Amino acid sequence: MMKIATVGSCQAMALNWYIKQLMPDNEVKWSCTEIWHSWENDEFGNPDSRWGSQAHDNIWKVDECIDYIKSADYIIYQKILPETSEFFNYEKIDSYMKEGCRSISFSFIQNNSPEDMKGMQEREAALNLDIPVSEIILNHEKRNLFKFNYKGLHPNSIFFLEILRHICTKLDWEFFNPHQYSEISKLGFPFSR
Repeated sequence: MMKIATVGSCQAMALNWYIKQLMPDNEVKWSCTEIWHSWENDEFGNPDSRWGSQAHDNIWKVDECIDYIKSADYIIYQKILPETSEFFNYEKIDSYMKEGCRSISFSFIQNNSPEDMKGMQEREAALNLDIPVSEIILNHEKRNLFKFNYKGLHPNSIFFLEILRHICTKLDWEFFNPHQYSEISKLGFPFSR
């Protein structure tokens, strides 16, 4: 059994759910950074909310998150700057990785305007990410199916599936077959199809 840690915003939390669907026999946990600890008492930690199927796969306490990340075989994370997070910035994540651990970094997603996209591309270039999400948004053959909420922060299920496809390619994981893809996308977790 593999241990997979996801680290980042609610976008990483949602991606954690998709990884769990892909690899149900593995331990897949989202580690909350100190930036978002207030979420534990919000809908994100509530089993009765739209996040309910993810709520039991969240770790909220800093020390437990660090221990889990240190034990992970894979870390999928959004690169957070040192000035933004004391314990979960990208330098700390690198220092927590055990020998043999593989990691994949991806962008914070914001796609509400051309200015957002330009800002996202600049951040991606500065951080040297493994998966620059702006490239998926701009160049993917299914980009016309991508939907984002009014703030541009919460993409639909098809977009999360395409990020996961990129992760699978980089890590040599088997991706969903077409039928599974269709069924998972219909669930619309958590922001819609």
